[in-house]
Amino acid sequence: MREQSLEATIQQMKRDKARLERRLSGLEEKLSATLDGTGLRLWQLDVSSGKLTIFNYRWGRMLGYQPGQLNAQFDVWRDHLHPGDRDEVLANLDDHLSGRTEVYQVVHRMLARDGSVTWVADRGRVVERDANGNALRLLGTHVDISHEKDYESRLNALASTDALTGLANRQAINGWRKRPLADDSVLLFIDLDGFKQVNDQLGHRAGDEVLVLLAHGLNDELHQLGIHHHLSARYGGDEFLFQLPRMTPERVEMITRRWLKRFERPLEINGGLVCIGLSIGACFGRDADGSFNTALEHADQAMYYIKRNGKHGVNFHRPGASALSEEVVNERVVHTVPLSRDAEVALQELERTSSRGTEPKLVSALTPTGLKIDTVSK
Repeated sequence: MREQSLEATIQQMKRDKARLERRLSGLEEKLSATLDGTGLRLWQLDVSSGKLTIFNYRWGRMLGYQPGQLNAQFDVWRDHLHPGDRDEVLANLDDHLSGRTEVYQVVHRMLARDGSVTWVADRGRVVERDANGNALRLLGTHVDISHEKDYESRLNALASTDALTGLANRQAINGWRKRPLADDSVLLFIDLDGFKQVNDQLGHRAGDEVLVLLAHGLNDELHQLGIHHHLSARYGGDEFLFQLPRMTPERVEMITRRWLKRFERPLEINGGLVCIGLSIGACFGRDADGSFNTALEHADQAMYYIKRNGKHGVNFHRPGASALSEEVVNERVVHTVPLSRDAEVALQELERTSSRGTEPKLVSALTPTGLKIDTVSK
């Protein structure tokens, strides 16, 4: 009788166990579905063995691996941390395991199987310690935030890009200001000559076309010379900034001469032909004590010397002398490139019309070289 009662109790316990296991399985499925729906991955780390358990998502699938291709181990997870983030992530984890922080929390990158980068927001805390306070078990979540990071990156790009030219804008330049300017980096300040007349006489749409052509042309010359790792920005209106790394004065002169040569002839726009010039001021980082703001001020002053003394040229700032002083002028630090005769004809006509205050209209004329120039006249 006692044996029968014991057997019945055992069978009941088995049934209860099976029922609890089914209930637990159902709860795990619901939890997994809920977490998957929110993008969360629930994980548990056994500190002593290094075993990593991913409860609702097969380990490695997020990184492009099929089930069974990647072992869920701490060392494997560590090896897939992005090299640029690994030290920070492990330091955060160690701080929490040692009890120096209340929670482990970090945003970092992981390397996928194909070499792509996955951004992860990782958070966890110790849920079990031994009698000596050593961490035994860590429970947490991580979520793939790559889409959010991509969206953030695009927003930042839009916020720091000039909508017309595609160059960096003033907000981006504010970021340049925070970094020191290397000794052999040069800052070039460019102001257009004749742009106001184009804008006033032919309209803002024509002016916009000129700015786009200028931005493209300046960068195109650099790309032809194999220069790609530079910074270029529209500073405002018809002013542009270029920061070129690893330069010598001779190389900068060669670059600026190419720029001046390219824009000494009229530009073809939708409304006809227009002419502009470039007044360029240059300052090396070593001549500004590595300060971007100081270099910008010096380059601006050097540019204004050109603006007031013939235009369409380049002036290098020299330490210890005012960029507007006669002593600065010599063939190495200042040179101008004369506008072509065709461009001079158009520019002079634009300036005469503007000074007369007459109502302009677009007309076409042939220069002595036979080039058709669209100018304005009464």
